Order: sequence, then structure tokens, then C-alpha cells
Amino acid sequence: MKTFPGGTLLGAKEMMDGVIAGQADIGNICMAYQPGRFIVTNATSLPLGIPDARSGSVALLKLYEKYQPEAFKDVVVLTMFTNAPGNIMSQQPVRKMEDLKGMDLRASGDSATILKAWGANPVGMPMPATVEALQKGTVKGLFSSLEVMKDFKFAETASTSHGGCRNLSFCRDHEQGFLGETAGGRPASDDGPQGRTGRLDR
Repeated sequence: MKTFPGGTLLGAKEMMDGVIAGQADIGNICMAYQPGRFIVTNATSLPLGIPDARSGSVALLKLYEKYQPEAFKDVVVLTMFTNAPGNIMSQQPVRKMEDLKGMDLRASGDSATILKAWGANPVGMPMPATVEALQKGTVKGLFSSLEVMKDFKFAETASTSHGGCRNLSFCRDHEQGFLGETAGGRPASDDGPQGRTGRLDR
């Protein structure tokens, strides 16, 4: 299995269509990056008070299994999961709602809607680009789960964090036939992945 981390094979917004087209055999999708496409499964991205990633992931998978959204008809879903509740990480303290007024914060998907309702100015950009944006002052913080404080070293430029609100939804899927099955778990008509080089984009 050959992996392509950090979107080096497919960008975040091209992931689903790239897997369907066979550009990658397996892909990891952040559904919030394509608003309007994954309407049912993005429900867990709303501020519902989901306490942790485990609870959110179980709820998301049950949601998918119950409703079998049309958006996934062309792929085989391997798993679904959420991250931990989102936090505002900023360069300056946010002690009251008024402190958010006009603050430029990196956000994606429904997070942008939430921030706008709070009076902040949501700025859309890929997570890797947020590092430089914080350093240059293009944004004053971001709205995400806390692990990025370490993963992207945001603790060095956004030293305060506040609250926990919503969870992002993710899906890991593969193209039909790659593992010997098609969408819905049906056996593929060919011999599956024998003799193929897998490409995993995450």
C-alpha cells in the first residue's frame, strides 16, 4: 500500500470524486469541506453537544447505516468518525461574546455558520495554510479540535483556547471493486485488488 499524506495526491475537496474515478483506491474525506453534498452525515457537525469523538463517531456511523445517504452510492464506506468537539484557539483571550466581534478565524463547513452567528469573521482555508496565516496575522485564530495545537504547532501562535462546540464528520472509503466488493457490501464482479498497487490518500 502506497500512501499520499497531506493531500499530495488529491486535494480535500477532490477526494470523493478522485476515489470514485479511481485516482486513489482509498480516501479519507472531511465532509465539511463540501457543504451541501453530505447533508445527512454532516448533521453531527452541528452544535449538538456531542461530548467526545467516540460518542460522535458511534452516532455518525449509526446515522449512515440507518439512512444510507445517496451521496455514498458510488463508494464502499470503510468507516466513519468525528473528531473531538471544536474549540476557538486564538492569539488573544475571548472572555465574552463581544470579544469575537469581527475576529478573523479560520473555519470550515458549518463551523463558519456558527462563527458568523457569534459575530466573528470566518475565513475559509486549508488547515496547513493556517499555520502561515496565523504567523502573518491574516487570521487571529481558528475553530477546530484541540489536537491541532500539537499537530500543526498552533500552540506557538494561538496560545489561548475556549470551549467545545461541534464535531467534524469524516469518512474513509474506497472505490467499488478495490477490496472485492461494491457499494452496499455486494461482491464485485472482478477479482478484487489482486495484483494492484493500492493508493491511500489521507
